[in-house]
Amino acid sequence: MSLEKAGKILLNVVEMLDLDVEDVDNEAIVEMVGGMYESLVAKYRPLIGTVPIVVDKAFDDLMPVINAFYAVAAKIREDENFQQTMKRCDELKAKQRFDTLKFYQKAGFQRKEAMSLLLQDIANIKARIQDFSDQQSRKSK
Repeated sequence: MSLEKAGKILLNVVEMLDLDVEDVDNEAIVEMVGGMYESLVAKYRPLIGTVPIVVDKAFDDLMPVINAFYAVAAKIREDENFQQTMKRCDELKAKQRFDTLKFYQKAGFQRKEAMSLLLQDIANIKARIQDFSDQQSRKSK
């Protein structure tokens, strides 16, 4: 809950009790909010102690799966065909970036300015990918 919403709720409570905001004692508000919190937490407090047990069991169950994925990833990275493919991709990416740098220079930018523009282009692409990833992650929840 946001502080703004909590503030509105407290003001509504004060209005319901027909009090002036100036007449409300800070200690009374703290006591009231503390009581509300305790009544809400009391429902799930017994479960808090089980969290470490559940986490340990989930960890034990997930580690073999995670290790298997890492083993597959390691084998893929070690594969000679994969390494050749990645080298080719890196060469193409470097050539594209160099071509972009030259394009900016042909457009009249100094090399330093062109490099700054290229780096900003790369940062923008990474930010768009991250935004897309975040959106997809929110959709899947």
